[in-house]
Amino acid sequence: MELREHQSKAISQIQEEFKRGNKKVVLGASCSFGKTVISAYMIKECYDKGKSAMFVCDRLKLVDQTIKTFQQWGIPFGVMQGNNELEDFSQRIQIASVQTMSKRVNSMANNFDLIIVDECHVQYAGFMKYLSNCKKAFVVGLSATPMSKGLGDFYQSLIVPITPRELLDKNFLAPVRYFSGKSVNLKGLKSRRGLVTGGTDYHPDDVAKLYE
Repeated sequence: MELREHQSKAISQIQEEFKRGNKKVVLGASCSFGKTVISAYMIKECYDKGKSAMFVCDRLKLVDQTIKTFQQWGIPFGVMQGNNELEDFSQRIQIASVQTMSKRVNSMANNFDLIIVDECHVQYAGFMKYLSNCKKAFVVGLSATPMSKGLGDFYQSLIVPITPRELLDKNFLAPVRYFSGKSVNLKGLKSRRGLVTGGTDYHPDDVAKLYE
């Protein structure tokens, strides 16, 4: 599978960071960048060199997506996620759910040469503890929004090979049109309701009256 220019650039920049001694790198890349594709490329290189690698997902949907991508690339792998039928610990390449790895803080910690973490801005305490025990691994975090508090406590550098604007200009993203409603004065609006997240917000019925 042929990489696009910005994907090749990302891999080169990651390798440069590794050479500088930064073993924990975040790749900041928007949707449609092809983060799973370049991950498959790097992991295939690991496999061809006789090394081991793990790709970590934070949702089951992403596990399924990664399985399909790795199959397209012809990468032999096992899956560490619940009682997945593709579980195979003998494989040097593993696709794992972050929830599963969070429960394996000490097991398999030094089995991998490369670990790629999808949606790395979502930091699970158990999994970050696991990563901290992976002393020999090079770690690449993937995120379209690498702005989470504390991300820099673990990762050592951030690379952004191409911006969303540049992807739009190169026709890799669909053009975007923005629409918004008129602004209203909420001063004096006191009725609020509780949210399931624990906060509060204005009651929608009262806000709706201001738009009439």
